[in-house]
Amino acid sequence: MEWTYDDLDQFVPNRRDYAPGTKMTHAGESGPAKWAGINASLHTLADNPEPLPAK
Repeated sequence: MEWTYDDLDQFVPNRRDYAPGTKMTHAGESGPAKWAGINASLHTLADNPEPLPAK
């Protein structure tokens, strides 16, 4: 699966709503600033990252 920033914005705060049936028990992360930090961190791991969203 190829993840987009929109996918991550939906997945990070609530994995179970995004992926019903997931076995992940993490409650998610709250707050857009926290999600932006996670996106920025993941961005550094890509060999050829897509530009970060402007929002």
